[in-house]
Amino acid sequence: MAAYINNLKKDELIKLALELELIVEGDKKMIDIRNLIQGSEVFNTETDLVNNIIQSVKELLEAEKGERSVRLESYKMKTIKNLEVEQLKLRHLEKEIELENLPKER
Repeated sequence: MAAYINNLKKDELIKLALELELIVEGDKKMIDIRNLIQGSEVFNTETDLVNNIIQSVKELLEAEKGERSVRLESYKMKTIKNLEVEQLKLRHLEKEIELENLPKER
């Protein structure tokens, strides 16, 4: 399991530590968080539990990433729509200016 924990990202390590009810103070480095986890009693005695928590943490973070991706795509589409509306308004104004600049018929 030690090799598996070495593959975790910092945010995964922090969530794992919190799930194991360990206190991660300040802006610790990955190695410090990893050492905190590996030095805990639960890490060394409850292998199955820790593995399940690691899997849950990875799934939770993946779901959060998916949600962020969906929100970002939605924002992107909304921005594109707004841009298209503004472009239509601009074209309309350009046409109005063209009409105003046409010679007036008598």
